[in-house]
Amino acid sequence: MTQSSETIAEPGAAAFAQQLKRQTLRSIVWTMAQAAGDQLFSFAVFVMLARLLDKPAIGTFAIAFVFMDVGRNFATAGVSQRVARAKDLSSRDLNTIFWTNVFLAAAYSMLIIALAPLAERAFGAPQLTAVLMWLTIPVMLSGAGNTHMALRLREFGHKTLAVRSVLAGTIGGTCAVVAALLGAGIWALVLQRVVRELVCTILAWTAYRWRPGLAFDFSEARRYLKNGIDLGFAQVVTLLSLRAQDLGVARVMGPAALSSYRVAWRCAELIGPQIVGPFATVALQTFSRLQDHREQLKTAYLSMLQQCALVSVPALVGYAVAGPWLVPALFGPQWHDAGTIAPMLLPLALPFVINPFVLALLAARGRIKWQRHLALLDLATTIAITWATVSHGLKWLALAYSLRAVMLIPLQIHLVNRVAGIGMLDHARALAKPVAAATVMGVAAALSFYVVDPAGLLTIMALCGVAALIYAAIVATILPQYRKAVRQLVRV
Repeated sequence: MTQSSETIAEPGAAAFAQQLKRQTLRSIVWTMAQAAGDQLFSFAVFVMLARLLDKPAIGTFAIAFVFMDVGRNFATAGVSQRVARAKDLSSRDLNTIFWTNVFLAAAYSMLIIALAPLAERAFGAPQLTAVLMWLTIPVMLSGAGNTHMALRLREFGHKTLAVRSVLAGTIGGTCAVVAALLGAGIWALVLQRVVRELVCTILAWTAYRWRPGLAFDFSEARRYLKNGIDLGFAQVVTLLSLRAQDLGVARVMGPAALSSYRVAWRCAELIGPQIVGPFATVALQTFSRLQDHREQLKTAYLSMLQQCALVSVPALVGYAVAGPWLVPALFGPQWHDAGTIAPMLLPLALPFVINPFVLALLAARGRIKWQRHLALLDLATTIAITWATVSHGLKWLALAYSLRAVMLIPLQIHLVNRVAGIGMLDHARALAKPVAAATVMGVAAALSFYVVDPAGLLTIMALCGVAALIYAAIVATILPQYRKAVRQLVRV
């Protein structure tokens, strides 16, 4: 059995482009639905757990989660990119990809089990060894389910991904809250991750009814490992460039301080990568289909970048303004220190938008080494910034990290220009109006918050709602074409 991607013949290019546009639009809608449903429920669960659990427990789990997340990325080893970019995939190829990922997940899990006691001593976090051992289960499950999900996404099956993610988040989150109410402590967080990954894997196998066989191609496995580990390495290094701060805070200031830093970042991640993520997920599929059509690729890249910025930039600006009031109102007064970190994350508004699209474009164009070098630079600068600023406090660390990300944007755009002819001016034109609208909104919101100084959650939400209406009015004025786009989205 062979799966073939569509070939773009010149006479049918216009029809293909229109079909791809519809598929992309539909996929963005469903992926955003996934992000909205999954992340909002996940965030609500996180708020409840932050109120029920103590800071050291949350900080200890945050340390363990870094190792688990690295393992999940290592286990998949670029399978989504490999499946998306391939023009033909035989059953033997799929078996090879599947079993290679299972092997990588098992190897990483054994490594974690061996190193867990050393990690517990290094970070001074009781229970870390046991938590790490249990979190190898989600790593193994991820290795077993990712091939099926990648095959479904190859067919633009983002509706399936949305349903899977929301259902897994709901079941896992419910189990965690019940366990926390029963006094399970840190194990409520462990249970959430295990249940969530188990449900994801079951639904992935259900959504794409391919079953792995025993056929295995060792030469294909070597090729896949070479490219896949390069991609997986870039993903892991990119992840570590975010999480290196966590490890630095835990090592210098302890798990309790890390819990405050994580709460501040969890809110930013809900707004930033979790909003951008749906666009980037669809972007990889779309850019891969257009990799041989430079002008269509450029148009798709800039259009998706602007659409994403219209949502994520004002959201992060709003969080930076409202955070000092919003975080303690949501999580409780014990998290006031986390709220003071929010304004320091404002410079991330543009890096949050640009970075995932750059990585998706480089992956679609097969520039794996460039991805790896960019990721290594990201990690090296993060480690340097963390080492230099963590002893000065969480706010200085957050600000330094944010400014570092801004300074890397020119290099990222230079790489995009080399592979797709999309330069600095192209990016500026695409982002100027969303950024201008968000800036006006941010100034208005800052004035209202500092004048009113809200104490209750309802007042805070009302002020945020007013700011959102101001932003919507500005966008409708300076970008009227999106009024039609919104109507299209409603009909999809």
